[in-house]
Amino acid sequence: MDWLYGEPTLDDMLSDPTIHAVMDRDGIDAETLRALLRDIRRTEPVSPSLAIAA
Repeated sequence: MDWLYGEPTLDDMLSDPTIHAVMDRDGIDAETLRALLRDIRRTEPVSPSLAIAA
């Protein structure tokens, strides 16, 4: 992971081998997770503090 401050990006998290191992164990596909998060982002209002990061 390349981030040092704040929170990692989704790409950072999905590039972590530990995250991959947990997702594999749970039967979660990265592209399915990305699609789910895109759907949630479209339907949920964004708080002003998160709008800057979007």
